[in-house]
Amino acid sequence: MSEPNEPRDPSAQTTKLTRGGLMTTVALIAVLVTLGYVTWTLIERETEAFEYLGEMIDELGSEDTETASIDPSDYEEYHPEAFPEIKAKLDAIREAGHPVFAEEVPGWLPEIPDEKNAARVLQKAFDRMQYPGEDEREGLPILSGEAEAPEPGDPIPADVRERFRTVLDRNTEAFELLDEAAEMEAGRFPVEWEKGIKALLPQL
Repeated sequence: MSEPNEPRDPSAQTTKLTRGGLMTTVALIAVLVTLGYVTWTLIERETEAFEYLGEMIDELGSEDTETASIDPSDYEEYHPEAFPEIKAKLDAIREAGHPVFAEEVPGWLPEIPDEKNAARVLQKAFDRMQYPGEDEREGLPILSGEAEAPEPGDPIPADVRERFRTVLDRNTEAFELLDEAAEMEAGRFPVEWEKGIKALLPQL
């Protein structure tokens, strides 16, 4: 017969478990410290980036747009690992002969003599357009926004045709200018490109 198993030493078993638990605890602490450091670093960097973004917004919102001095290269301070790739793409665009920033657009666009600029004729047409008042628009399809247009093939009531004719006749000069502009090959409205996103486009 085989001899019965020797009894295990409880103290040895406890020591083994204690060492295993200690190693697990140390590993968890190391992971938590690493995660905390990485998280703090990311938060710190993003905070700096948002602070810079706030400065950009403040400068863009300034009434004195001529003194705004936003340098896109400052991005390198917050994301140096990304900047070389961005700069390379910007340089490639410039080498291809295209503008990168708004203030570079005027030098890139071809000049259009005033006498050949359809935008100048269009602006005259807009200035001479006489829009119908609220009373004139009432009950007219399309212009009023409420009256329904006749179905295709249905006749337009005589009174409606007459009211439309009155509006159109009053704008004969404006329509002639629109026809003139349509025959021209180029056109460009003036834009203060140096103002960037604050440039106004009233012609739209």
